[in-house]
Amino acid sequence: MKNQQGGFTIMELIVVISIISVLFTLGATTYRRATYRAKNTQKIVNLKEAAKVVSAYVIENGTLPDDLESVRNNGGVFVACLGKTTLDTDADGLSNCDSTSTPYEEIESFNASLTAAGGTIPLVDDSGVDFGSLGRFWGGTLVYFDTSSDVTVNGALRRLWLNYALLGPSQRCEPFGGEVVTSGTPPNWLASGDTTGLQVNGNTVCYIALTQEFGR
Repeated sequence: MKNQQGGFTIMELIVVISIISVLFTLGATTYRRATYRAKNTQKIVNLKEAAKVVSAYVIENGTLPDDLESVRNNGGVFVACLGKTTLDTDADGLSNCDSTSTPYEEIESFNASLTAAGGTIPLVDDSGVDFGSLGRFWGGTLVYFDTSSDVTVNGALRRLWLNYALLGPSQRCEPFGGEVVTSGTPPNWLASGDTTGLQVNGNTVCYIALTQEFGR
């Protein structure tokens, strides 16, 4: 019962506090989702811009940039950032994009060939995605295997890959005209047509097997 001064009982206060707590939690969750959505959308836009720079190089020169062309002609494996990030783990002046295994970073010669052709390398990521003990994934990683590769998706050889991470669970990956890996183990990956990425530490990692070499 309310007292004579118009106050509230302990039970009423507990109910009010509980309601406020629920509303705060719902608001915080909604805000977090909106923030994730905005950051993920911008990252994909930035990656598309970075891919356009490579495509423009191919159109102008009739060939892939030298670093990719040498791999295409059986020259090992190319692994580097597609675009830039704000992370430089070893202070060598080159930004890193994936520190979840080995610190993949920019390749100067690759970016130099693009900028020499009039391209502008965009900033893809300024915050990264946390994968807990595995490390942090920044930006996007471009991977190109040579002709000796045995990496497949649904049994078909796939040599060119774009890997990136999105904030939040069960996020939809932009396929960039390729296939989104949904299961399997390397080198034999599987794609089901679903674009939901793989789930790690409450976030999403996207493995995209590109089916075209930047329009080449």
